[in-house]
Amino acid sequence: MKTLPVYRIATSSSYTRYNNFELDDLAKRLFEIGNYSLQKINGRSLLQSSTHLIDVDNKNGAVWAVDQTELWNPRLYPHLPNKQMASKIADEFIMKNNLLPQVEEERDDKDNLFAIEVLEPAGSYISSMDRINGEREDRQLDYRIRYSFQMILDKDPENENGTGSDIAVPIIGPGAKLGVTVGDEGKILAYNSSWQRLESIETNADYIPRKIADKYFRKLTEKLNIESFDATLAYTFTQSLNKQQQQQYLYPVWTYRGICNIENHKFPLRIITIPATEFGPTPRNFEPQPPRSKQYTPSSWNWKTGKRRGLTSINPYEASTSWIGQIGGLGGSKNNAQGFIDELKDAGWNVNFN
Repeated sequence: MKTLPVYRIATSSSYTRYNNFELDDLAKRLFEIGNYSLQKINGRSLLQSSTHLIDVDNKNGAVWAVDQTELWNPRLYPHLPNKQMASKIADEFIMKNNLLPQVEEERDDKDNLFAIEVLEPAGSYISSMDRINGEREDRQLDYRIRYSFQMILDKDPENENGTGSDIAVPIIGPGAKLGVTVGDEGKILAYNSSWQRLESIETNADYIPRKIADKYFRKLTEKLNIESFDATLAYTFTQSLNKQQQQQYLYPVWTYRGICNIENHKFPLRIITIPATEFGPTPRNFEPQPPRSKQYTPSSWNWKTGKRRGLTSINPYEASTSWIGQIGGLGGSKNNAQGFIDELKDAGWNVNFN
């Protein structure tokens, strides 16, 4: 039986987060900030100057740093470097300031457990229209350079022969992020990072082959007209089922992407994840939605004329929800949606459908 490793994530108390000295050092490395105010609110450290903001999550060490005067500023007409130069600037910025997350863990064979790969740069754009001549103008504000974290496996578990070279498996989710935004003349406008350090191997869980995961995916989407789909092996983060424990794990999943056709309209499904081992959340059975009740209509409204009758005013506050279910990639938001709607109803809102 093939197995894949499941990793326990180090808790916030297991290693040092940013203290005040380290925050000061981070501010100088990122934007050469000397004068700033520091607030600690709801488990976050907010370091702010007249032009910059650095937001650090004290629980998981995630960092968001931004030049608030230039990032996504629609008034600017920046002179941007080309894609290759933007990537080079981002690489040099990360290496020069020692901003690469510590992912030095090794496998038993002393090879690296992780790799980081730069992705194709993407940009932020703004469109505007001249009020006089009606001409539209599109311009790019920046380049966003993102990096992909990858887990290195010693062999492809789908290889029936059990042989082969190392393969790189992407790590998805909020626990593995790294990005730099480059603006006018190569200026650094923003930086973000998050990396959940590994504590140990929790277990080597039995592997679920792609063909078995495909069967569950087809069962899950049997009510839809799926034209095509594909799956990729990946690692992601999950919370322990024991809410009091608050333990996180890095475990393997199959990530499914598909194209759905409804009345000749094609659209992509949200990414659906299915555990690739026996470890992980148990997939829930799909529960079809009950028929919707008739839309509530105030008696003072005349649908034929589209006009109001009498002096009764229509309540301007109305809301609706539609549960997309697990097919949409969500696992447990139905009760949250119902609670939200109940609160709106108690506050006097009209609920069209739920």
